[in-house]
Amino acid sequence: MKDLVTVDELRDALEQERARARALEAALEVSEKRFEVTLEQEARLQDHRHHSSKMEAIGELSGSVAHDFNNLLTIIIASAESVLYDMTPSSPYYEEICEILTTTERGAALTRQLLTFSRRQQTQPTTLFPYEALESMTSMLQRLIGPEVVVNFDIDPQAWPIYVDRSQLETVIMNLAANARDAMASGGVFTIRCRNVTLDVAALFGHPEQEPGDFVVLSFADEGCGMPPEVVERIFEPFFTTKEKGKGTGLGLATVFGAVKQNHGFIDVDTRVDWGTRFDLYFRRTHVGVDDRVEEEAHIPFAGRETILLVDDEEMVRNAITKSFRHYGYTIREAASGAEALNAIEEQRPDLVITDVVMPVMNGAEFAHAVEQRWPNLPLIFISGYSDRVLSQHDEEVHRFVRKPFKALDLLRVVREVLDKR
Repeated sequence: MKDLVTVDELRDALEQERARARALEAALEVSEKRFEVTLEQEARLQDHRHHSSKMEAIGELSGSVAHDFNNLLTIIIASAESVLYDMTPSSPYYEEICEILTTTERGAALTRQLLTFSRRQQTQPTTLFPYEALESMTSMLQRLIGPEVVVNFDIDPQAWPIYVDRSQLETVIMNLAANARDAMASGGVFTIRCRNVTLDVAALFGHPEQEPGDFVVLSFADEGCGMPPEVVERIFEPFFTTKEKGKGTGLGLATVFGAVKQNHGFIDVDTRVDWGTRFDLYFRRTHVGVDDRVEEEAHIPFAGRETILLVDDEEMVRNAITKSFRHYGYTIREAASGAEALNAIEEQRPDLVITDVVMPVMNGAEFAHAVEQRWPNLPLIFISGYSDRVLSQHDEEVHRFVRKPFKALDLLRVVREVLDKR
């Protein structure tokens, strides 16, 4: 005869089934949450890819525009300087010519912003300590941000060195400070922090191009109006602005985004309406020693009697630069292409070659390589307003580079330095 089940045994059995049911329910909840997180992560990665593609397309367009615009500015600057060369402050139209030069500088700054946000600007990275870089900007930042806003520095003096383009980093900081000022119309505190952090794979989610390791984070926080989610999604888009017409170009944060990316960093943004905004900029720690070389401030004479070959496919650019150099005693020969320049060197070897980078048929890099093979000791200088994907690391290490648009004295200084080192 089968044994009867007692009430206690039945109660225990029911409790065990309830426990299994609760465990199964918990497991299902965890699985659902994991599935939701996976979908969210995939959506975020898809948004990241879409944003990157859009920025790439706009960058290609802006790079092309900047190249042509920089050539025009080079012509205007050189022509204005040639006129100014024979003038004195009391001459008629002296002030007007100076105003032209001032305006072209503003145009040059605009093209630099275009190239920076699209990551086409030629970088000149160096090892620096954030503490020193930020400390040198203290008075400048306070003047920019105005008396209504207090600038609060919270900088770790032991912050690791980073390897970035200093001028681009300063541009980033100035743009973020200007945004903070505009967000705090009634005043407030703008806090700049600098800390060392070590990030693992989880902390770098959303930044697949980054490897885990040591970083320096620069944080810029304001107590302003903050931004709603629909604005945050577009803040790094070029020409997008929430400011009144005439109050902003929409390039400030686009420039920040481009500069940080070009210097191999990344950005996180935390913002809420009526709470404020914080931008966290992450740059990888560098182990390269700080460059402690002190540049000599001695006056470098600009004039010379050497012969220079100028290579540029734009005739007006050649004419403008030639006029400027002849004022200082140089003999200038011109070539409209790389092939024409090689023939000119064969006929009569110059003391130095200045070549544009972006040229049809044979670009500046290809021309430079041909020169290196045939005349390895002939000094060469690159000039360009846009050289993305043209110059290699070898080109940048071997030859000097001067950005268009430039003032004649800037190019003359580099020419004189290169010639004197022969």
